[in-house]
Amino acid sequence: MPIRILFRSSLYSTEHPIQDNGEVAARSFENRTDVLPLEASLAENLEDFLRRRIHEPACGGPTKRLWPGKWYRKAARMLRHDLKAARMAWIDEAKNPEERADREQSGFLLPSDSSGREADFHSLRHGFITYLVTANVPPKVAQMLARHSTITLTMDRYTHLGINDLAGALQRLPTLPATTTLDSKVS
Repeated sequence: MPIRILFRSSLYSTEHPIQDNGEVAARSFENRTDVLPLEASLAENLEDFLRRRIHEPACGGPTKRLWPGKWYRKAARMLRHDLKAARMAWIDEAKNPEERADREQSGFLLPSDSSGREADFHSLRHGFITYLVTANVPPKVAQMLARHSTITLTMDRYTHLGINDLAGALQRLPTLPATTTLDSKVS
C-alpha cells in the first residue's frame, strides 16, 4: 500500500496505529483492510512517528492524510537524493585511498545499474520480495506479505535470482559420493 493513501481513519481507530503484536492495518486500493506484521524496531519507530504526526495541525481530523501534500510526485527525486547522500557517506567511510577508489568505481547505491535498471519505490518492492525468497521464507508467506493475489505473480514477476542464488542452493544439497566409488561401478 503506497504511503500516500494512508489516512488516519484507515489505521486502527486508536492513538496507537501499531498493535501490540507489531501489526499495522490500512486500506488497500481495493478498499480491503490489509494487516501486515512489521519488524519490531520498525514498528516502534513508526508508532513514535505517527503518534507525533497525528497531532500536527496539517493532520487534523480523521480524513486528513498522515503525509499530506503532493510529495509522492517527487518521490523518485527524494529517493535519488537519499541514495546520493548514502553513497557519499559510504565512500567517505573508506579506510584508505585504495578502498575509496574501489568504492568510487563501484555501482553500490547508484540510482541506476549497468543494465539501466532504475532505483525507485517499486524496485524496493521487488527487492523486498526477492530478499524474502532468498532468505528461504516459504513462497506462500512471501505472497501474503506482498499482498499478491497469486503465487505466480510473486515468484515469477517479483522474485529475481542470480547465479549466486543458484549456486547457494546447490551448496545446501548433500555431498555426492566420492568419484572412486562411481568409477569402480562404471567399469
